[in-house]
Amino acid sequence: MSALRHWSRSRQVIGRQCIRLQHTLARGERPELRWAEEEQDPEVRRARWEEQAGKVRTGMQQSMLSLLEERGFVKDIAGGRKTLDWLLTEKRIGVYVGVDPTAPSLHVGHLLPLMALYWMYLHGYYAVSLLGGGTVQIGDPSGRTTARSRQGEDVQSMNVRSINEQLKTLWTNVKCLGIKHQYSYNISRKQSILNNRNWLEKLNAVELMRDLGSGMRLGAMLSRDS
Repeated sequence: MSALRHWSRSRQVIGRQCIRLQHTLARGERPELRWAEEEQDPEVRRARWEEQAGKVRTGMQQSMLSLLEERGFVKDIAGGRKTLDWLLTEKRIGVYVGVDPTAPSLHVGHLLPLMALYWMYLHGYYAVSLLGGGTVQIGDPSGRTTARSRQGEDVQSMNVRSINEQLKTLWTNVKCLGIKHQYSYNISRKQSILNNRNWLEKLNAVELMRDLGSGMRLGAMLSRDS
């Protein structure tokens, strides 16, 4: 019984610490321990990444790809596993998960890609949650036999604001859990929540055809199922 009470008290202490951290991060204040900050010196960033890559090469640390595979996040790989494993080990690449705000809330289908994104953030990759505020105005025909109903501008704006707040809350929780589970303080971490409307709405037709049209093949697009 005493062991149970001790475990309960420990969970309460951890819970209070996480709540304090959540409030601190939500207010934009800097916590005492600079766990989730991006290192500003590029030389230091490179040195820290090289140190981590060296541990992976020598087998002292599990590779990022192996971790994702172990947790069931990888089904298919384009370009070969060896190439991807090398890239994730040697390069601090950026990764993103896109969310189209077609509803006022995230749903369970977003959980799997977001979990992979959070794991990569904890291991030092630049992680982006990308809101499709621009692409949602066009629609996604994947798997559909009818056109998606066009949402009003006010509905789209409300959905963007709502999901943006949910993503901010999730990121606060990820940082809190990273500290709780004692992920390294020596890894430079960076995350962003972006909205593709901010740059897509500035793109005119000429720029679109010049920058994107040359890489598109009409025959390939017409051959798709939807």
